[in-house]
Amino acid sequence: MKALKALVITMGVLIAAGLTVLVVMVIKGAGNDAPRAPLAAAPAPAPTTTTTPAPGFGETGVTLPRGAEIVETSTGGGRIVLRLRQPDGARALLIIDAATGRRLGLVRLQAGPARAK
Repeated sequence: MKALKALVITMGVLIAAGLTVLVVMVIKGAGNDAPRAPLAAAPAPAPTTTTTPAPGFGETGVTLPRGAEIVETSTGGGRIVLRLRQPDGARALLIIDAATGRRLGLVRLQAGPARAK
């Protein structure tokens, strides 16, 4: 019975210590944020007579090779890469500029010669 009491007390102390560490870490993390502007600090800008285009490119179309199927997409370095499977089984990578939506190129993937062992 004494061993059970000691175990319960020890676990209670460990839980309290863990919660203390967690609270300290949260407080430290909250203090590292950049200063935020007040919610109502600046009035809304006055409307202008000239319209400026919104950032981005809006809507654009990208033509895939005939019969191609998108297998996977990935992004990085300001590019969108579509991995394609063509009807004949060939593979290709279609590269698109993420900022403009413009097709940059198509890379056809070909199997290299088999290596001799």
